[in-house]
Amino acid sequence: MFKKIVAGKIGIMDFRFSVIAGNWVAAEWRTKTLSDSVVEFSVYPSSSPKYQQELAIDSELTKEHKIIIRGLKPDTTYYFKVSSTDKFGNREQTPEMTFKTAEPEKKEKAQIII
Repeated sequence: MFKKIVAGKIGIMDFRFSVIAGNWVAAEWRTKTLSDSVVEFSVYPSSSPKYQQELAIDSELTKEHKIIIRGLKPDTTYYFKVSSTDKFGNREQTPEMTFKTAEPEKKEKAQIII
């Protein structure tokens, strides 16, 4: 899933989730300039009064971004925004988007047949 988002000097582009699992997700994107990596996420949209943002941050300046978010609830829709800030303080953020974590794996119960 690629989402082309290009605007401003930083130029966030080619956003995708490389993995969506039951309790974690790996988000990746590229930028035109060296910048940090931030994913803001919540189980509520930012317009909700129940909204409480959580952040995943990597302060290393790069053009190839990857953030792994762990500890998510399985089978849950999350709202998120990706942002990057360069060394001059220029910040760019995507519109709010969603992803859904995978359902937990079901374990088969052993059956004893006599």
